[in-house]
Amino acid sequence: AKVDNGERFLIRAKVDRETGSGVSLWNEMESASIIGQKTVAVSQRGPSDQERTTRPARPARVVPLDIRAKQVLIAAPRTCPGDNSLIPINTVYVVETNPPQGSEPLKWRLLTTEAIETFEQVLRLIGFYEQRWIIEEFHKCWKTGCRAEDRPFQSFDTVERFLAISCHIAIRILKLHRLAQLSPDSSCASVLDDEELACLQAIVSDNQINKKLKTN
Repeated sequence: AKVDNGERFLIRAKVDRETGSGVSLWNEMESASIIGQKTVAVSQRGPSDQERTTRPARPARVVPLDIRAKQVLIAAPRTCPGDNSLIPINTVYVVETNPPQGSEPLKWRLLTTEAIETFEQVLRLIGFYEQRWIIEEFHKCWKTGCRAEDRPFQSFDTVERFLAISCHIAIRILKLHRLAQLSPDSSCASVLDDEELACLQAIVSDNQINKKLKTN
């Protein structure tokens, strides 16, 4: 539908698909010639058993990657019975060349409407996809730091107003989080002004007082 409507996208493919050549999409992408290499810094990740899957922990590391790009024709989805059309789609396949022993190699299978004619264009798309980590961190700050999902709203207008206000707060939390990661010895005064620091200190002090009262 997005292709038919002329919409632009860059997405990570999750499901293998049939192609016009009779070869699976995964195999088509793996058969493309390597057009270059690059490295990416992968952040540390804890284990997870959400969504009925078990995701192992992952240490932070710098990952060398082989890059392939190719246009393929994929079959229309099975949700469209009787549609035998083939959809041209550009693919970018990024795979780790030398994973640590016992670890699954990092693999990104990207589908896009954007041009992949040059290596620079492909690198630009990979750079876009690399931003997913910071986007995920932002949503974590939004949902956890601002407790966006715990608010008992009764109207959509209220939800919109809260999201508009808390989005700015989540960005500030993310800045502090990134500062602590990248420069742990830095002062939060580089992100917060004097009034904000005073409010934060008052909140921390109140929380410490409340904890002491509960334990006594």
